[in-house]
Amino acid sequence: MAVVQFKCDTCKRIIELPRDPQGLEIIQRCIITEGCRGKLLQQQIFENFIRGTPTPPAQGLEDWEPRKALFNYTQTISRSEWVIEHNMGIFPSVQVFADAPTINDPNNRVEVTPQDIITIDENNIKLIFDTNTSGVAQLIARETDPTVFNKKEIIEVQSLEPLQITANAYLSLATLSSIDSPNPTPTNIDFEIVYFPAEGASITKTYSTDLIPSIESPWSSQTTILIKGKVFNVRSFSILVPEMSTGEISNGSTFQITRIDLNPTSNFQDINPGEIFILLAREPYTNFDTITNKIIDVTDVSPTQNTFSFIFSQGEMYSDISIIQNIYPLIRSTN
Repeated sequence: MAVVQFKCDTCKRIIELPRDPQGLEIIQRCIITEGCRGKLLQQQIFENFIRGTPTPPAQGLEDWEPRKALFNYTQTISRSEWVIEHNMGIFPSVQVFADAPTINDPNNRVEVTPQDIITIDENNIKLIFDTNTSGVAQLIARETDPTVFNKKEIIEVQSLEPLQITANAYLSLATLSSIDSPNPTPTNIDFEIVYFPAEGASITKTYSTDLIPSIESPWSSQTTILIKGKVFNVRSFSILVPEMSTGEISNGSTFQITRIDLNPTSNFQDINPGEIFILLAREPYTNFDTITNKIIDVTDVSPTQNTFSFIFSQGEMYSDISIIQNIYPLIRSTN
């Protein structure tokens, strides 16, 4: 085993750490002196050492207390920038494993090095990549502010991932019956969705709903339901369009459901709050997996509100959990 010597460019103190065979000795900030915002620079490597020499005390400076803290962050949506809120009160070292699926192993990941690691503050960092990337980031703190954690143990904190809102690329919607089908016989209706790729101009697509929900929808066993005491029709449609195959609508593109056409005259109109809800389900997205106590009002994502809450990635749509509404009484069928 070898020992790596680091020196802080601010407090000028030296620390010696055992070399990690996994490469975890990439340290962004000073972990020698409490409160020091300096950067540790690698000085030299001592071969065949078991442990390093302790950092000598420095008058007027307090040492950070050694602890082990681990924060695992999962980035489901491919993005070129990851903003990570770890709330550990430290400046961690970072290791990233990017998704790299293969035919034999769809869950394969490879270690990558971010283009840049920006420390926002002691609780937040930003990772920048040269391409849209998804995967896992491990944030490791060998030493941390003693006021943050009371237990000297590995502490794991899992981030809250976006929720998948499509199933097999089908989006399920509840449309208010009084505006959807004022006549006894329901008809197909169209929705307008505007996509905002990371690069290039926005792309507007029109989707025609199924008259009854598709068998691919977890809500396929329902045709009308009650939400907040009102009757809604259940609709669905496949989100897949050619621009997704060509990459014009790229992974990480955000989107908004903007307008609705209730008749065959192509007379699109704005959607009002409480008229259109996205219906949710859990894996594996069968009729038994519908979520009956949560919905998303499509008007909660607009050009001025929650702009980045709807995201497209890998053939499916996702939503930030912050816009999901809890409802009671539960959704129930009127079939």
